[in-house]
Amino acid sequence: MKHFVWKNKIRNSISYSIGLIPEGSVRKERKNIIHSFSKNFGGPKFKPHVTLVSSFIGSEKDLLQKTEMLSKRVKRFEIFFGRIDTLHKFSIKFLEVKFTIELKKVRDIICSRLNWFDNDYFSHVKMAYGDFN
Repeated sequence: MKHFVWKNKIRNSISYSIGLIPEGSVRKERKNIIHSFSKNFGGPKFKPHVTLVSSFIGSEKDLLQKTEMLSKRVKRFEIFFGRIDTLHKFSIKFLEVKFTIELKKVRDIICSRLNWFDNDYFSHVKMAYGDFN
């Protein structure tokens, strides 16, 4: 999986998130599902990703440098998926991601380097936004 940083202009002013993007056939499969849900439920299209940390602020230049350095410290590892479910409170369909020891290590490294400690982490891949009633 590749790493990435993105701006979120919806949350508190501009905040940033770091995630993993799947590669190869997994990426293509997840992308097709996201686009299908987007078409059926009228939600946005976006890149499939597993968010590692989100809603933090800082200098974009500094954060990009840190994530570049962090990406060199993270070894390749497998992500295991569970079922697709819906979180009605936030109008999100998501794919469960097993919170393995490897995923925890990567997240701990990133949180430590960014001085970001958020205990409300829920490992998942968002698949769609919309009204699923």
